[in-house]
Amino acid sequence: MISMINTSSLAGALILTIVGPMLLTNASVLAQDAQPISSSAAISSERTGGQQTPAGNESNSDLSVQNKYTLGSLIEEPARLEPKGITIDVYYVADALANPYGGREDTSLWGRIRGSADVDFSKFTSWRGLTFHITGVWQYGTNLDSQYINTLVKPSSMSSNHSFRLDSYWAQQYLFHHKVAVRLGQIAAWDSYGNSEYGESFVNLSLGYAFSNLNQAVTFAFSPAGVPSFELKALPTDHLYLKAMVQSEERNPYSVDPNGLAFHLGGPVVATEIGYLKDPPEAPGQTGTMGSEPFITERDSGNYPGVYKFGAGYDPHNFFDPLTRVTSPGNYLVYGQVAQAVYRMSNVGPERNRGLDMIYGEDWSHGDVTQFNHQIMTGGRWTGVFGGARSRDTLGLGYVWTSVGSHYRESQTLAGEGNLTHENLVELNYMMNVTRSLMLQPVFEWYVRPGGDASRGVVFVAGFRTKFTF
Repeated sequence: MISMINTSSLAGALILTIVGPMLLTNASVLAQDAQPISSSAAISSERTGGQQTPAGNESNSDLSVQNKYTLGSLIEEPARLEPKGITIDVYYVADALANPYGGREDTSLWGRIRGSADVDFSKFTSWRGLTFHITGVWQYGTNLDSQYINTLVKPSSMSSNHSFRLDSYWAQQYLFHHKVAVRLGQIAAWDSYGNSEYGESFVNLSLGYAFSNLNQAVTFAFSPAGVPSFELKALPTDHLYLKAMVQSEERNPYSVDPNGLAFHLGGPVVATEIGYLKDPPEAPGQTGTMGSEPFITERDSGNYPGVYKFGAGYDPHNFFDPLTRVTSPGNYLVYGQVAQAVYRMSNVGPERNRGLDMIYGEDWSHGDVTQFNHQIMTGGRWTGVFGGARSRDTLGLGYVWTSVGSHYRESQTLAGEGNLTHENLVELNYMMNVTRSLMLQPVFEWYVRPGGDASRGVVFVAGFRTKFTF
């Protein structure tokens, strides 16, 4: 039964997440933004400047709409700078979640403010193909997973550590008519390797950001804790891409580099990916696979975009086996993902973006040194269920299966810590674009065998994600 305290706490958190950002602007601007969002190119990922969140996709809901509506009205300079090659993006996003049933019943609020700037030097210098990106984050709140429900997959794709940090900064040089890109700086591999193509449509960590065991298995860095990295990307055709990254291994990034300015160099970690793009969209692209830059040639494309990708990660450093108590060098992880538009209500006009997209992804790593080594995520989203002013809203339904590694499972059994097997998560949400600045996403999540523990009962999570773009 939901207690009165929990109900009132959640209500207060929801009011804070929805009303709080609005107080930062004025009523006239909100009235200007209240008109329905018109249908445009296919839905794009929230990975602003290639960023996703740490946990995170933070609703990844820019939905191909420019992110300067409110700020551009209040402070005109950012809008004036964009034609000159400088783009500024600032937004606030928050998850207000509660578990009224199962676990330690309580509420949580996790908020984040992210500011980013992108510079295209070709707009104001003779240097072609050079871009620069920088982004910083302030995040705070209560982590529902670690403090109350103890699940393998976080209910929020954002919650991690309290931080006020420079997340990432990098320079990128395009070569050979945008067929090759070289990127160097502080980057999070989790943002673009093993990430969910439809992350903007989900709230939980796996479907809303990336496979949740990437950091545990091969120490992929996550946002907002980027690390020194070097990446090479190639697009031999409009449909085929290849990319690889070498990044610094940082198992405790918030301790080693708490403010993001240390640029600490650890040992190497390698990430690779190859993929096929079906009906690649016009730049800047529907998918976040190659980043938000105009890596794909501007042109008309088919109406059924899809991404088919396979990747791997390898960390040559030491890993601990909880069963044998032996430390050994090296661990790897492989993954695959298919994200495909399967139905459209029309091939022309405003209805061409309404329809069903499906996703399936699976990864695997050794079960001897990885706590949860095998994960499957699948689901679908329907864009424009109701049409009209709601033609850009999405209805999402997803499922995540996560298996506990064999040696960790056996070690816990020997220690009398329970019967660990696998965890099941089902998520249902509706992402609603209230205005061009405000997004609201009610979500419901059901955990069966939370934490992979067969002796635990069902955990139910409910709440809202709110995103406000300045």
